[in-house]
Amino acid sequence: MLSMADVLLIYPTHRRVLSGRTYSPLGLIYIAAFLEGEGFSVRVVDLEVEKLTFEGLCRVLEAESPKVIGVNALTTSLPEVYRLVKFFRAHSNAIVVLGGSHVTCEPSAVSDLGADYGIRGEGEYGMRDLCKVVLRGEGSLASVAGLVVNRGDGTVDAKPQAFVEDLDDLPFPARHLIRVRDYLFNTMLTSRGCPFNCIFCADVSTKVRSRSPGTSSRRFYRWWESTAYTG
Repeated sequence: MLSMADVLLIYPTHRRVLSGRTYSPLGLIYIAAFLEGEGFSVRVVDLEVEKLTFEGLCRVLEAESPKVIGVNALTTSLPEVYRLVKFFRAHSNAIVVLGGSHVTCEPSAVSDLGADYGIRGEGEYGMRDLCKVVLRGEGSLASVAGLVVNRGDGTVDAKPQAFVEDLDDLPFPARHLIRVRDYLFNTMLTSRGCPFNCIFCADVSTKVRSRSPGTSSRRFYRWWESTAYTG
C-alpha cells in the first residue's frame, strides 16, 4: 500500500536574472521537519529544481492525496503562485496555505491569490498548529500564530507575524525530503533576526536569536547516527 502525505509543501518557480537555483528550500524543510515531529506525513516538491509541469503535479496529487497544500510565496513568484492556487482548486480538495515573505508583508495576498489561509513570519509553529486544527480537530484557529484567514469577501483577518523565541526548539531541517544532490549549496542557519531596521527589508524581526552551540552539536550527532544520509 502506497503511503500518502498529509501535507504537500511546494516551492514554486520564480523570476530571476539567472535560471535555476543552487540552494535548497531551507524554510520549507524546516517546516517539514517540525510537522514530521508532530506525526504528520509530508512531501516537499521544489518545482524550480524538479521541473514538474502541471501534468506532473497531477500525478503528485493522485499519489499523495494531500489534505493541506502549503506554497511558499515570494514577490518574484506571485504569477506562478496564482497559477498554482488555481490549479489546486481545480484538481484537489486540499486546504491551500500560503507563507513566505510576501504574505508576511502583504497578508491581503492570501485573498488576492485565492488561498484559504496564510502564515505570516516564521512558519513552524503556525503551520503545525493550523494542521492540528484542520486535520485533527485539535485546538482552534484563534490559537494559530501568524494566521491569515481569507474571509471570502475580498478581505482577510491577519494576526501579527509568528516568531520562534528559542531556536533550540527547532529540529534539523528534513533534508531527506529533497534531492540533496540537485543543489550546489545546502545551507544552514545558526541564527535568525537582524539588529537593524532597514525600511526596504521584508524581515521585520529585529531580535537576533541563535542556536546554542552545545545543544546544536549534540542534536547533530544524534541525528547523524540515526540516519542513512550520506551527504
